[in-house]
This record gives sequence, structure tokens and C-alpha cells, in this order.
Amino acid sequence: MLAAKDSYEERKVPYLGNLLANIAFNPGMDLGTANTALRLGENASWLELVVLGVFADEDTYPMPRHELPHGHDWETWSQMAAARRLLEPPRELLKHAARVGARGAPGYDLNLDAMSLTSGGLPHHRAHGADND
Repeated sequence: MLAAKDSYEERKVPYLGNLLANIAFNPGMDLGTANTALRLGENASWLELVVLGVFADEDTYPMPRHELPHGHDWETWSQMAAARRLLEPPRELLKHAARVGARGAPGYDLNLDAMSLTSGGLPHHRAHGADND
């Protein structure tokens, strides 16, 4: 089981190498930011890196107005889990738009076209002055 896990995660090695090379040749990146980027990259699964890559290349992969998938098969579950890990603390590398629910309660738009990358800083809904949830 561990060997299968390790071989699956080996797929992210070239991407981490690219990240390291980009950091090394970026004169504007400070040491703290570089360390954070490397730590986030190392801790992300290969599937999470793929999800981030798709959202980073919005010109090639425009997001449809389609809610995050719901399904009862393992593949859908793992994709949904990866997206949720990127949306929720402590990572918050993806942000989603706030919306008002049917009964006026605040909620989040989980449609793919309402999501985008964040800098890893404050979540989108707090960055615009909303109070703590």
C-alpha cells in the first residue's frame, strides 16, 4: 500500500523541480515566500497540484457553470476531497464566491466558474471586509 502511495506521489516530482527552479531564478522572491511555496508544494498531493494547475490556466481550461461533482464512486470522491482541501483552511489556495442562499443565509457558490486561485492569504470572503464567520 505504501509503495503504491509513493509511486502515485512521485508524479509530482517534476512539478516540484520546476517550482524550485522558478524560485531560484526569481530575484523578487523573498526567503519566507519561497519557503512557504515549497512547503505547500511538498504537502499537496499530485491531484491537488493538478486541480491548481487547471485553475491557474483559465485561458486553456475555462470553468463551466457546474457545481463541484457529487457522486458515490471513489474517483469522484477523491476529486471532490482534493478540491475541498484546497478551498478550506489551512490551505485556502482556491477561493469561492460568497452568495446568499434561498432563505437569505450566507453561503458559498460551489460552481466551478465561481472559483479561482488565491494567494494563500486571507479567504476571499474575509478579504472584502466581512466579519468572522
